[in-house]
Amino acid sequence: MLISTHYFMNYFITILILFLLNISSTKSQDVYFSQFKTNLINNNPAFAGYQKCAVVSFHYRNEQIGINNGFNTVQTSYNQYLNSLHGGIGLNIISDQQGGNTFNSTYVNAMYSFHFKFNKRTKIALAFESSYYQNSFNAENLVFSNMIDNLSGVIFPSTENFTNKDVKFVDFSTGILFYKKKIFAGISVNHLTQFYLQNEQYKLPLKYSLQAGYRFSFDPNDTRKEKFAIMPNIIYLQQQNYQFLTFGFYFIKKKYSFGLWLKQSFYPYITNDAIIFSLNFKIKAMQITYSYEIPSNRLLISSLGNNEISLQFNFKCKEKRDNNTISCPAYEL
Repeated sequence: MLISTHYFMNYFITILILFLLNISSTKSQDVYFSQFKTNLINNNPAFAGYQKCAVVSFHYRNEQIGINNGFNTVQTSYNQYLNSLHGGIGLNIISDQQGGNTFNSTYVNAMYSFHFKFNKRTKIALAFESSYYQNSFNAENLVFSNMIDNLSGVIFPSTENFTNKDVKFVDFSTGILFYKKKIFAGISVNHLTQFYLQNEQYKLPLKYSLQAGYRFSFDPNDTRKEKFAIMPNIIYLQQQNYQFLTFGFYFIKKKYSFGLWLKQSFYPYITNDAIIFSLNFKIKAMQITYSYEIPSNRLLISSLGNNEISLQFNFKCKEKRDNNTISCPAYEL
């Protein structure tokens, strides 16, 4: 099914304007994963249904492993293309624990991505995402100065008065993805509702993201028979004043791939934050990916870096021919 150029351009211009808007002050940021290949729908809901069959992923991130009570994040995701819907559906659940169970956040993201042909070679996916957030604060494990005795240490009960109340809200996001057989480019915008926690000072910020990649195959006629492939990628994130650029490549050889990335930040000045290594291998329908993020910023070296590990299961299904879409093999191992 072909969509009119006028309809498409209106949607694209709207997304582009949102991307170029200035972001006002805020004090909150989203979870960041260094493994892009196993977190496609977390970066852009338009990736839902990028493969014809169901994909289930489990992801764990241990951030700042050299610091006590750092960040621990668990993610579970599912996405699949459905011919009856002419697009993909996805479900993403993230649990984030900070400060030894002091701050806890849970996100549930449900998305739908409509795929259609822009022309004979280019396909486009337009996505809408609805999210449910629950943030909680627990002060029971915190130690304040009035609890400490100079000789005996922590012996007094706290006199601080905190209300351990959950904050719950609903949010919305959108995304667009252009893809051909071996190339893709996407834009996503998160937190369209601009939810306010208490007042304007604490509003949840808009998050913008750009993603692009190309697969250089050394057998261009058949990806399944290629000897090896090199896939450069670039991911740009902006949330409030914070801007991150991650660029690198995957070296793919049959059932194995190796990734090397450089992460840069642009606020308050340009710095090289980290170098990321990843290793991925496939055992039948299961893919295992491990990555290690080595901090290069002097302020972060004491943290000893970040570990991530993920398991991805690619289920087989009866693929029916759909003339409206083609799969995006750029991320096939």
